[in-house]
Amino acid sequence: MITFEEIIKKHPRCFTKQSIRNQELYGSCIPTGWGNLLDELCSKIEVALAETDAKFSVTQIKEKFGRLRFGATRLPIIEDLINDAIRRSAFTCTACGSRGSPAQIGGYLSPLCPHHFSEGVRNKLLDLIEDAAIEVEIYNSAGIYVAHLFVLDDREKYEMYISDLDLRLLAEMLSAISIKMDHVKFPASDEDNDLIELTAEEKSIFESALSK
Repeated sequence: MITFEEIIKKHPRCFTKQSIRNQELYGSCIPTGWGNLLDELCSKIEVALAETDAKFSVTQIKEKFGRLRFGATRLPIIEDLINDAIRRSAFTCTACGSRGSPAQIGGYLSPLCPHHFSEGVRNKLLDLIEDAAIEVEIYNSAGIYVAHLFVLDDREKYEMYISDLDLRLLAEMLSAISIKMDHVKFPASDEDNDLIELTAEEKSIFESALSK
């Protein structure tokens, strides 16, 4: 996986001396798993700018609320490229670059693949999960599938969220932390909260993945 330092050297059209100095302040905020995504974006920007003499430099790159933040000279010719990379970052695992789902663990939102979601949950909540009761509500919210996890013990309650457009990946994420159908509920539709109950076919995806 390409590192941020390698990206800077590979794409001199994108990084001026000043922008490199800025990145020395923010480099630690760039997830390792987004290296290839950023490399691809910089390559596309350089191609788009190849026939122009427009001045351009990247001013800041970081992750915020589980998405890429890409500060740069604003040029219409590259706006769509940047916006596409931002959309893709929300579903790119910050740890390894694989397809991931936006997941909230301990109040921190980050797209993670099933493996790194499991690793993150176990690192933060291992002792609690082993002894606690777990409840999971799965529903459709405005076209996005959401798994809302409640981890309960005698002391306190933890909540986690996973969301995705892909039901099968969502089921795989739950399976990775040993969730079973005994833990799962499918709430009825609630128009006031934009909540839609899953169809029988959609429920069967979880029944298949979580009954093993």
